[in-house]
Amino acid sequence: MGGLALTLLFALSKIGWLFAAPSRVLLLAALAGLILRRRALALAALGAIAAAAILPLGGFALARLEATFPPMPAPARIDGILVIGGALNAPRFDKWPGSGFDPAIGRLFEAARLAKAYPQARVLDIGGPDPHAPDRRAEADAAADVLARLGVARERIEIERESRNTYENAVNAASIAHPKPGETWVLITSAFHMPRAIGCFRAAGFAPLADPVDYHWIGDLKPGFDVGGGLEALDLATHEFFGLASYRAMGRTDALWPGP
Repeated sequence: MGGLALTLLFALSKIGWLFAAPSRVLLLAALAGLILRRRALALAALGAIAAAAILPLGGFALARLEATFPPMPAPARIDGILVIGGALNAPRFDKWPGSGFDPAIGRLFEAARLAKAYPQARVLDIGGPDPHAPDRRAEADAAADVLARLGVARERIEIERESRNTYENAVNAASIAHPKPGETWVLITSAFHMPRAIGCFRAAGFAPLADPVDYHWIGDLKPGFDVGGGLEALDLATHEFFGLASYRAMGRTDALWPGP
């Protein structure tokens, strides 16, 4: 697939998600039902919102994804560390010191920990340009600054600056790393994202060990009432499951639900 086709597909996926996110669909359906006086539509949408807030549906789905890969035992040797972006907002990090960190910041802490424990390992920091940054500075550049402040020597950090999604993360990282037979590479990303990420790397001819971090849902779910959190989790779970299905259909992963 050519560069223009990939760019168009990327843009369509982002635009489509604006209209397909469950939270937006349900809220718009509830609003439409009230405005048009369609009681059944309004009640159905409000009921679904309440179910997402109380049960919580999205959290259970994300917990299932998080359970796919167990925590990684310490390898005898690591030749390379791959850390996927998504841990910080580069413009905020650059503008306000100590700001811009996302819940997935554990990815960078784990990368720094492994880099110190295995000083011979290469460190490949993966993350493309931030569309909101005035100079389109890549998230990976900001992440490299964080890793350096966490004690990783700056000259050890290799940077991949062009990828815009998980598929491109894998393809671009493979072209930079050129893993040799017998080498042990480790992939760090959030636990819920690991199945799709590891599937993409395997499809790109790369077979790193999975080092999932950033656990949020597994073992910590109970009924409650959190409309915002419930809908956010439902959106994230839907996005990830749709990503698994669509990536498999396009041949971007090696399995529908990649596992250990």
